[in-house]
Amino acid sequence: MDLDPRGGPGSDTLPVRRTTRAEGAWLLAAGVVGTLGLTLLLDRATDSTVPFWDALTTALSLMATYGQCRKRLESWWLWIAADVVYVPLYAHKGLYLTSLLYVGFMALCATGLRGWSRDLAGARRPAAETETAEATA
Repeated sequence: MDLDPRGGPGSDTLPVRRTTRAEGAWLLAAGVVGTLGLTLLLDRATDSTVPFWDALTTALSLMATYGQCRKRLESWWLWIAADVVYVPLYAHKGLYLTSLLYVGFMALCATGLRGWSRDLAGARRPAAETETAEATA
């Protein structure tokens, strides 16, 4: 089967897209509520020494996973934000190798962001060229 890299009807490819404002608002609300709820849970039911930071990284990771499943470009920024918190958090806990691992994850996120940005730009270019060609015909 010949796959259209832009996705769409009849395609087995999920195209890279931007997060809509409505989707972003719901994600932000879920992230804030999730962070607050997890902070309370971790503070009261576990021995976490940094419940807010543990909750924040969990919420960011869940939001990023949602975006990855739907190929939303902004999901890479959420992963990068989580990693920016994870690196010093793990170092603070004395988990230096894990902290270093998350530096590597951040590099992978930058690579993914670049690739998806190119895919998104490439998908828009043929559509714009088609519209231009149809307008001049």
